Amino acid sequence: MEAVGFLCLLLCGSVRLASSGIFSQSGTEGRDVILACGNEGKVVWEKGADRGRSTILTAEDGEIKQRHRPDPENRYSVLPDLSLVIRSVSLSDSGIYYCNAAPAVNLTVNPAPPAGESHL
Repeated sequence: MEAVGFLCLLLCGSVRLASSGIFSQSGTEGRDVILACGNEGKVVWEKGADRGRSTILTAEDGEIKQRHRPDPENRYSVLPDLSLVIRSVSLSDSGIYYCNAAPAVNLTVNPAPPAGESHL
């Protein structure tokens, strides 16, 4: 009976981990993107970096409480649901974004189409 309980614990934990996987999202260079978190109350947004993570901001109740990196162009903001908004994304914004230390979004920024070329 203990083996069955252990097996269920192992399998149930695996299903839970699989269901909370990272979300893949793409954006176009120069446009805005919104990265969802799914948390309420307080959130710390980070971006994966070469040596760990770089903290972007801390927000609570839909407002930024602290910016952890220079943001002179105010590219980073949050919505009332604590989703992260990145204005005018660049190719260097591609990467994994963490919401409260959990990987939330793998963002891929695609190059903008050449000027004068329309896209549907």
